[in-house]
This record gives sequence, structure tokens and C-alpha cells, in this order.
Amino acid sequence: MFELVDIHEGLISGFYDIQSNYPHRTEDYFKSLKHNQFKIRTWIYQKFNECVKNKKIRSANIMGSGFAVYDSLLIKHMNLDLVLFYDYDPEVLIINWKILNNIRKNILIDQRCLDVIFDRDYLRVEAEVVINLSCECMFDFKIIADKGWNKDTIFCLVGSNKNDKGNINVHGSLDEFVRSTGLKSILYSGEMNIENNETKYLVIGGKDGI
Repeated sequence: MFELVDIHEGLISGFYDIQSNYPHRTEDYFKSLKHNQFKIRTWIYQKFNECVKNKKIRSANIMGSGFAVYDSLLIKHMNLDLVLFYDYDPEVLIINWKILNNIRKNILIDQRCLDVIFDRDYLRVEAEVVINLSCECMFDFKIIADKGWNKDTIFCLVGSNKNDKGNINVHGSLDEFVRSTGLKSILYSGEMNIENNETKYLVIGGKDGI
């Protein structure tokens, strides 16, 4: 029930903000509501919970989420707190603050506007979970995989095979994407076919042993 209420409240709050202040982002906002965005987040938390048996509360960095309408699914089902969102689009962060308003009553959430690759020196390295929902929009994640995160930090990384606007780093196969992540200990890797012949890849693992 938690996530349904928060998704509904967040969707409405975000839509009002879009209509009132950022009407030029309406198309982007509606794309974020597509069912495939819901499916991807469900896929992440389900596979995470299959791989990770210790259900303790964990701090998290979430990167490249775009409009975070469905991110309460990750926060709820992965038992996340002290969540820090990263995006280099300031308008997305402003709108997300409205989307996340309801869950911010119970979960500690903050945001930073930066490019996680070029501004990697400013990433929070204490996070116990790192989620990147848009690896296809960035250079290979292995560029930052060697940051000073704890040896037991768990990474959940999503990539794509689709050449599309904003996609600068697509991969032709799951194996190719796994190599691009720089992760040494793989707990799960898999792929999901979604609309328009796009294949999404998901890798869950660690830098070394977990």
C-alpha cells in the first residue's frame, strides 16, 4: 500500500509542477509514466531481494533516474534510507522534489545536480547500495566503480542496446554490458525485452567480493 499511495501522490504533485512551471517537459514526464519504467524498477528490487538475504536498512545513491515517479518501489522494497539522487538536469531535480514529497516524510532523501562521471570526485562514497538506471547515457560505469565505496557496496546497474537520443553508450549483448560495469563479483545478470525492440540489461554485484 505504501508505494501505491506514494506513486499516486507523487504523480499528481509532479504533474501539477510540470503544468505550472515546466510545460516544455510534459512529453518527457509522460514517458516516465510508461509501464516499462515500472517494470524495470520492479525487476531491480525483485532480483536484489533474491540475491541479498540480509534485509537491513541500507543507504543508497540513485543515479540517472529521470523523473522518479516509480522510485518509491526501490526505496520501499530494497529497504533504503539516506537516499541521495543524482542528476545533471536541474529541472528534473526540482520536479522530483515534488514527486518525492510524500515519501520524504518517512525517508531521508537529498539530491545533487552533477554529472556522475565528470564530477565523480563529489559522489558520496559511503552508500551501501548504488543504483544507476541510465548507464546508456554515460561512459562505462567502470570509470567510477573503483571509487572509495565500501567493499560490500552492492551495485544495481541498468543498460540498454538502443541507439536513441541521449544514449551515448549502448551495448550489443549482456556480456558486453557486464564487462563495461567493472564489477568483479556478479550476483545477477539478465536482460529484459521492452517496447520498440529495446533490450534492457541488469547487473547486480560488487567491485570485489561481497
